[in-house]
Amino acid sequence: MATSIGSGLGGFAAVAQQPTYGATFVTPTRTLMFKSAKTTYDPHIVQGGPYLQGGHTVDFGTAHIQTWLDASGTLMGDVCNSSHALLFATSLASTATLTALGTTTAYELGGASGASMGVADTNGSYIDMQLGVPTSDGVQRPENYHSCVITKAEWVFDRSGIVTYSYDFNAQYVEKTTTLITPTYTTAPVPFAMNTTSSVFKAGTYGSEAAIDGVKKVTFTLERPMATERIYLGNQYKDAPVTNALVKLGMAMEVDYTTAAKTGLFDIFLAGTSLSVVATAVGAAIGSSGYNNTFGLNMTNAFVQTGGESPLDGPDIVHNTINWTGTVDAANDPALKGTLITADTSF
Repeated sequence: MATSIGSGLGGFAAVAQQPTYGATFVTPTRTLMFKSAKTTYDPHIVQGGPYLQGGHTVDFGTAHIQTWLDASGTLMGDVCNSSHALLFATSLASTATLTALGTTTAYELGGASGASMGVADTNGSYIDMQLGVPTSDGVQRPENYHSCVITKAEWVFDRSGIVTYSYDFNAQYVEKTTTLITPTYTTAPVPFAMNTTSSVFKAGTYGSEAAIDGVKKVTFTLERPMATERIYLGNQYKDAPVTNALVKLGMAMEVDYTTAAKTGLFDIFLAGTSLSVVATAVGAAIGSSGYNNTFGLNMTNAFVQTGGESPLDGPDIVHNTINWTGTVDAANDPALKGTLITADTSF
């Protein structure tokens, strides 16, 4: 497929849900809104020798062996009102699907109850992905990443910017022979931002959070440690990754020392109590559905780890970056919940 643009402007990324790790590549149907897709191939090369042969001082090329191939990378972009649901659900390892809200044209991931972080090992949280990468003559060349898992996710809610995402993925393998799709591009995408009166930052007891001012930026992170190199004798490709350590949830908040922030956030450090934290970006109405495009995260039981001090550092407004870690509360509520309301009807 010729784009006539021999740069990143001519590229695309598209994904599809893969129900079974290692199964036949699923033709991608959802073209992503993204800014970069930086990937790395790992052919796991070993070199035989060194062999001692009467004065030979350079390794033999015939002993250069590719043992097996996998790939990894990072997708980065703005969270938009379309084309984000599959990536978001996969990052949460959630089985949630886009469900109509009543008889309206608005769909929510997981329906009215939203989506909660799940267990990647049991929820089949895999995607197949194709990149269309143009050579300098403007011809798109396919790169196909099979059975990808998302090992780390980051979402940034910035009052002065746009809500962004970053997803680290690991693929079973990569190949360049599967035919390039004809992508269907999203029209008139709108990125989420925190510039509407309905967009909120709240913190407090889970289920009873209240607005707190002074917060300029919140970065949520979800890191899922996994054994990603399970290659066994008799297999050409590796087996599905397995979670091999506790999932790490974190937040970093850039906060000014306002009266509300002092009581609601800074004082939590010495008290050692937990808070439920909610950041929600609300966009335009979805037709006449009565619902708005919405993207939000809720870390339900978080503790301050560092940055709870209020340093007098020159004449500037007193401020700090407060770092939190997410845990599971005594009621066993989901540690991380997500909200995505969109006009998209499917992944």
